[in-house]
Amino acid sequence: MAQGKRFWRMTKIDKDCSGLPVLILVDDAHGYRFENDDKYIAFQITKSDLLEPWNLCKMYLDGTLEFDWTDLEEDEECELTESDIAAIRNFVANNRYILEVMADEEIDASEFWNYCIRGGESATIGRKAELAEDVDEIIKSGGQKNLLTEMAFTLAQMKERIKSDTKNIVSWWCLLEYIKRFGDNTRIKNHEKGKLIEPMQTLQADNLKVSKKNAKRIKENLIRSYWGDDGIEILSNPNAVKARFTAKLYSENLPFDEKMADELANAFIADAPRLIDLIANKEATDIRAYVDERFPSDVAPREQKPNTHTSNRKLARSRK
Repeated sequence: MAQGKRFWRMTKIDKDCSGLPVLILVDDAHGYRFENDDKYIAFQITKSDLLEPWNLCKMYLDGTLEFDWTDLEEDEECELTESDIAAIRNFVANNRYILEVMADEEIDASEFWNYCIRGGESATIGRKAELAEDVDEIIKSGGQKNLLTEMAFTLAQMKERIKSDTKNIVSWWCLLEYIKRFGDNTRIKNHEKGKLIEPMQTLQADNLKVSKKNAKRIKENLIRSYWGDDGIEILSNPNAVKARFTAKLYSENLPFDEKMADELANAFIADAPRLIDLIANKEATDIRAYVDERFPSDVAPREQKPNTHTSNRKLARSRK
């Protein structure tokens, strides 16, 4: 099988980044030129999470393998199936453009995971066109690698902001939902709503160095990546959501059981796509309107009692 020294100019992409069942290596430094070869990626023929340089195989960007599948299948080290090869081939086809420009150092490998189409399913023509458009925006905004570093730094800041503000968003959203479902809605105060609005508006206000046309989609992708299966899984896993709000309920001395916690977690998961959409948009008023609608301070109008004090005064005046 392949010798590791051939791939020393390549960057490793872990499974959680690519969405593939194997580690891959991508060329981000003209490695193909040093080998006088066509552009390619390398993939590991075992499913180990550790890189095994002696168990790598090339796949060219047209989907051609360095070795015949029958030869790979007969290799005693190979743990892949034909469906795994098909998934890798789809990944390469989906991301061919970004792989090509990255090999020529027009875009940095550190940005690969922000834009690559993850997984081994075949993407639509429209999705591939969106990827090419995003990549072209990066190249256009900087032109070369040194200016792309500024772009990468901004995206890195955004990722850290998402990480730091996510806990507050989840915990305050679930606290307000708890009061709405299990408590007294009249207890919901404006300052409590503000605790949810603030981190959402903070994320919303952060700008990315991309065109306005692409900013919303890119910010959505960053949040979905961190909130989704590639990150902390709060878009689908109730236990992941509960891990981020139960401490808040304890700190407020609010009683709850497992059933109540599950109900809150599932409610958050159902509303999470709406939260992402709001944060990715630039209309701050939408966030406040959403919070006021979702968590009204008093759902049912209170019964109006007669103002006996005023009535008695009028009565007294009428007697004079």
